[in-house]
Amino acid sequence: MCIRDRPYFGKADDVLYIPILFMYDEFSQTDFMRDVSTELCLAESLDEMMPFPWDTDKRYAKLDDIVAVYKLDDGVAMPEYHVVDLGFALIEVMRGPNYQMPRLLPVFHIISKYSDKYIDEWKIRGQLEKLGVL
Repeated sequence: MCIRDRPYFGKADDVLYIPILFMYDEFSQTDFMRDVSTELCLAESLDEMMPFPWDTDKRYAKLDDIVAVYKLDDGVAMPEYHVVDLGFALIEVMRGPNYQMPRLLPVFHIISKYSDKYIDEWKIRGQLEKLGVL
């Protein structure tokens, strides 16, 4: 498998592979993963990177504590934030009716479910309650 910075289909398995940027807004940290199979779910990708060295308060210690969100921002209207079910395969997330991939690089904002500031600012409390996260 070769390493690339943009989406491609694997020759052997005909699966879409993508790079992903994870943004941890509370800590101004990022992670970049290359060659992520779209058959994996976000939970599997996040689990590979845990524990996070900057998480001294252990608010991101378990997958159950983590919320993934993608942002829709056209630069004109107020941005919209959409919660991602960590158990959904990435291909299913990208096939969702609201998903738009910015510049061929999926970006997921990762916050703690205890991050009231972001939950309220991004207006995602209702989505989290519907998913049973809160």
